[in-house]
Amino acid sequence: MKYLIPLLLLLVIFGCSLETKKADRLVYWENQFSKQLEVGASVDEIRNWSLLHNIPFEVVSIEDSHTLVLEVQKENSIVCVDWTYTLSFQLNEQKKLTAYDIGRAGRCL
Repeated sequence: MKYLIPLLLLLVIFGCSLETKKADRLVYWENQFSKQLEVGASVDEIRNWSLLHNIPFEVVSIEDSHTLVLEVQKENSIVCVDWTYTLSFQLNEQKKLTAYDIGRAGRCL
């Protein structure tokens, strides 16, 4: 019982630091994208941005929604294997950016 409280405290601290790290990566990618591109950018500008950041421009498209994997970070956890950070975006008929979202998805139990 005397080890339970310190163990729980360590788990809380460790868990909070992992969430902060994940949130930091979201902010990082949001800043990288929004500083260089804005709504109205062409698909060629998005392609150039991705290549500038060493991200292969391998877009998965479903109807009007497009997704680009920004990075995959391995997770040193028994619960999650990795986290994938993505750029989801929509283009109009002129192939111009109309909206985007930076997100993440985990491969977890």
